[in-house]
Amino acid sequence: MPNGPFGAGNRGLEYGTVGGEPVFAPASGIIAFVGPVGGRLVLTIRHPDGLLSSLTGLSSTTWSTGQVVLGGDHVGTAA
Repeated sequence: MPNGPFGAGNRGLEYGTVGGEPVFAPASGIIAFVGPVGGRLVLTIRHPDGLLSSLTGLSSTTWSTGQVVLGGDHVGTAA
C-alpha cells in the first residue's frame, strides 16, 4: 500500500477489452474529468455517494466535464 493518497499503484479493477468495443458507465453520476493521463484517455465519473469511477484506455469519447451520465450510457470506445 502506498504511503500517501497519490502514490504509485493501481487500486482499481481492470477488465479485458477488445479495441473498438463500446464502454458503458458503471453507474449514474457527473463527468468529473476527461483527458489524457499517462498517455491514455481517461473519463472519470463522480457518483452521488462521492465514489469515483475512472475508465482508462479509451480511444475516443464525446462526453465533457460536467455532463450528467446515467448508468449504462455509452461513454466511449476501448482503445
